[in-house]
Amino acid sequence: MTSNPEGISISNDIADLLITDDRWSIEKFKTYYESSTFLSILFIVFTLVLVVRYYLKNNNSS
Repeated sequence: MTSNPEGISISNDIADLLITDDRWSIEKFKTYYESSTFLSILFIVFTLVLVVRYYLKNNNSS
């Protein structure tokens, strides 16, 4: 677990491998958080679009 004097630590080994920087700040954490939230929403929307397209394609062919 990586600790920081600002009171922030990474408790997930995979996240620790991805971030890897011991000198990260609250601003850096916020940037990573906002980026991952945006990507998660983007993937959810993309998946919904694919599901709707699949449903419409299979519904129209029958």
